Amino acid sequence: MYPPPIAATILPLACVWLFSACSASSNIAPQSKAVEHRENSQPGQAHAEGSMANSRATSPTRAAFALSYQPSDEETHIARAQARVGDDPDAVQVYVDLAEAFLLRRRESGDPILMGYAMDALRAATDMAPTDREVRTLRLHVLMDEHKFQEVRDLARALIDPATESHITSSTDTTPHLLLSDALLELGQYDQAVDVLQTAMDMQPDLRSYSRAAYLRWLHGDEEGALDMMQDALELAGQRPESRAWCYVDMGHILWQRGDIAQAKRAAERALALVPGYLPALALEARILAAESQSRRAIAMLTVVVERRPTVEDLTFLSELLEHDGRASESQKYLARAESMAPHDPLPLAMHYARHNKYLDQALALAESALKARDTIFTQNAYAMVLLRQGRIEDAASAMAKAMQLGTPDTRMLLHHGLIEARAGRRDVARKSLRQARKRNPYADPKLTAELEHLLENG
Repeated sequence: MYPPPIAATILPLACVWLFSACSASSNIAPQSKAVEHRENSQPGQAHAEGSMANSRATSPTRAAFALSYQPSDEETHIARAQARVGDDPDAVQVYVDLAEAFLLRRRESGDPILMGYAMDALRAATDMAPTDREVRTLRLHVLMDEHKFQEVRDLARALIDPATESHITSSTDTTPHLLLSDALLELGQYDQAVDVLQTAMDMQPDLRSYSRAAYLRWLHGDEEGALDMMQDALELAGQRPESRAWCYVDMGHILWQRGDIAQAKRAAERALALVPGYLPALALEARILAAESQSRRAIAMLTVVVERRPTVEDLTFLSELLEHDGRASESQKYLARAESMAPHDPLPLAMHYARHNKYLDQALALAESALKARDTIFTQNAYAMVLLRQGRIEDAASAMAKAMQLGTPDTRMLLHHGLIEARAGRRDVARKSLRQARKRNPYADPKLTAELEHLLENG
């Protein structure tokens, strides 16, 4: 099947992660048995079974930590990868495969500790063959996970263009193209991201390229095209559970944004049926439950998410839910955790402060820090809200125009735009934004919806 152009009508587009995050489910699954195994497993601890013992006997210091991991019954792919190291401990590829096995399990379980085991296997491969293409490609995934987008951009370009480094051979593998597109998107370089992704789709139309193209179509305002392309991605996913689950979560977010709560919930449930305890799906379902006024269930679900894989965005949302539920001390605990992580991910906390109209000097510093690193429509959106709260109305309007430049159908952006226009005295424009937001998704942000309604009613 020849891939359709990403910009099927007038659009350039953007992307989605190759090594996606993990999530959980409404039947909140217990943490993997692997956690127990890790508590009893130390680097270099001997296994009594099979070729694993041979592996460490042959090469006791190479990837010893990764080989010390004791897989659970659900982690047979890790056990097989460890066994291959024992069978051929001097082959670079076996360490690459072992690192990838840990990364896959991390995506499925959301357990951040698994990254340490993956990194140990990757270090072994890097020590053996630092210029190997697959080793360096795997390094791209790690850099993406660490949000080192400029490094990803530079390394991916080197892998794509062998002329820049003569020891890198050319390849038809599209992974560097996909991750380059991801990095460019995260840096706000949208046209370049689209061009690179289109090249990847022309080279190899598959799940990875179609799911990214779906997100880019949504980013540029083509919701129906995005959903159609995500359905195509699902068909290309075959029977791979985690890949299909990730597509359903992406589809659920698009449906949520346009207020189709029932279908968004169905998408989250499908993801959870494929990968029980899948964290991205759990986080999505928590937001849906909150919209349905099931705050206690939303809190329980989101607590599982942040205890297994905390992000600033999820921590601030959980803090808000707890505060609304009258649990102030717990709310403050999770907000403090978000604040401690903000230096590495400042944008969600800047938006949180702006929404609540507090700590505005800190909010501005956070927003400016995010903007310096990544000038995207989402950083401009948060920056606009902070400027609004500081009374810099026209500066806020200018930033908001940049945030809305792609026509992204984000309901919260409409509310932010309405607040800025109302404060600027352009009430007709503000009313239009409010109507559009209510029509799209009345659950998107009840707090700001009420604020905008009050502002327009009372001046």
